[in-house]
Amino acid sequence: MIKISSFYKNRGPVATILSVVFSVLFVVAVVQAATTIGTNIKTDGTVSVTGLSTFGNASSTQLSVFNNAYFGGTATTTISSTGAVAAQSITIGAGGTSIEKHLSATASLLDFPVIGANSCESQTITVTGAADGDTVSLGVPTALANASTTFAVTGFVSETNIVTVRICQVATSASSDPAAATVRADVWQH
Repeated sequence: MIKISSFYKNRGPVATILSVVFSVLFVVAVVQAATTIGTNIKTDGTVSVTGLSTFGNASSTQLSVFNNAYFGGTATTTISSTGAVAAQSITIGAGGTSIEKHLSATASLLDFPVIGANSCESQTITVTGAADGDTVSLGVPTALANASTTFAVTGFVSETNIVTVRICQVATSASSDPAAATVRADVWQH
């Protein structure tokens, strides 16, 4: 049997250095392999992570987060929840205004009549939870929007739970009779 000291003595300093380097690399590789998780993670229980952890290039159809989740990239979004509905919000971009609640509803077949010259007609959509002063955005189908090139379509919360869709004919002649359409009202509360 060869003694370790005589093995290194006969090999020279270069062999000794290479031996130490390869030994260190081997130990690092074994430790790294023992602490790296593959691309597919499935669990029927709780996953607990201590310290900063990154999940890169992951895809999923669902992500559930309790407390805070941070999503990075060119912009950072922070979604915070303390468990109370009033405390939930989303802020998009640095310094953005938080959105406390998004409400949405549609009204099938809103049927506006012929709209007279320089006048308006209104229909309503029930959006439960909408309140005076909330931000309103409308999803108007192309057929209704293009029924006249002189239509102006606006939406606003006219009373609690009610969004008014108003179409104005901004020309000196009456419009044709626009076809009934399904209109979506989105309401944001800040």
